[in-house]
Amino acid sequence: KRRQRKRVALRREEKRKQSTGDEEERSERTEKSVARRRSRRRSFSKDGESTAEEEPGNVAKRKKRRRRLSPSKDSAASDMKQHVFRPQDAKFAMGNYDRYYGYRNPSGGSDQRLKCLPKSLFSDKACLDIGCNVGHLTLSIARDFAPQRVIGVDIDAGLVEVAERNVRHYVVSAVETEKPVPVKREFPMSFKLVYGPIASMCLRPPVQPVAGKGFPLNVSFKQENYVANGLELACSQKPEFDAILALSITKWIHLNWGDDGVKTLFHRVYHHLSPGGSFVLEPQPWQSYARKSKLTPTTLDHYRSIDLQPEQFEDYLLNQVGFSSVESLPTPKHEAKGFQRPMLLF
Repeated sequence: KRRQRKRVALRREEKRKQSTGDEEERSERTEKSVARRRSRRRSFSKDGESTAEEEPGNVAKRKKRRRRLSPSKDSAASDMKQHVFRPQDAKFAMGNYDRYYGYRNPSGGSDQRLKCLPKSLFSDKACLDIGCNVGHLTLSIARDFAPQRVIGVDIDAGLVEVAERNVRHYVVSAVETEKPVPVKREFPMSFKLVYGPIASMCLRPPVQPVAGKGFPLNVSFKQENYVANGLELACSQKPEFDAILALSITKWIHLNWGDDGVKTLFHRVYHHLSPGGSFVLEPQPWQSYARKSKLTPTTLDHYRSIDLQPEQFEDYLLNQVGFSSVESLPTPKHEAKGFQRPMLLF
């Protein structure tokens, strides 16, 4: 037992000496690192140039750490350099998706917004649809709401060309209303779905709609950037229409032309309307902007500089533009919450 107690005491003494040695080693390393840092501070002159020779690896590490920790003079420019802009994103930077209605109406049915728009706004009226895309909603209004004339405008010439071809799918052919005549050979059903009724194959909308002639002569499409001329020329616009639609386009105008673009849109619409005319606006919410803000350097720059947010549109249209009243239309039903946007009638 005496020998066992002696061995235990010796082990304790060895552990104490080892811990004391570790502490001394740690304190020595700490003192050396502090001395190195002090020598580095002294070795740099006021203009930032080193006056002492150092190892290349240490210099590179320190420079990298400084770049990471030090704030940039222009954070917006540095973020823009870091983000990689893809060419395919720039193709649809203005919201000119060629399959927009495929997302909006996936089942191929009618646009739910038509159920929320009063027909009295369009019946026997001159109408303008800004940002008509491939023209599905414009053609539905021209056919079902009995307007005097309808013009659809879009910034994408390719979408306008598709809209002109889509008129054949909206023609109610007299051939379909008559009794079917038995024939020996019929065309596949896919032909009718893709190309429309045979009786409408030669139909294309006129360059200018013909008032009072009914569908499809009362509708036309054209390529135009509605906000290209700026705010000053927008205020000199002559009145021409009784109803104007701006559905789901304010975000794209905002991201590509900033606050000035949205203000140009509102002022030109106001002056483009005849006395007593109506303006239907469907703005995208501010929360949806961030996702599309990095499509191009232009959209990212405008996104950071936006002051007039969608929640302020109503106040701006009433107090700055000149509209006298506003009314909330029913919100269209849709499976996706992103398409359940409220529409405003000014």
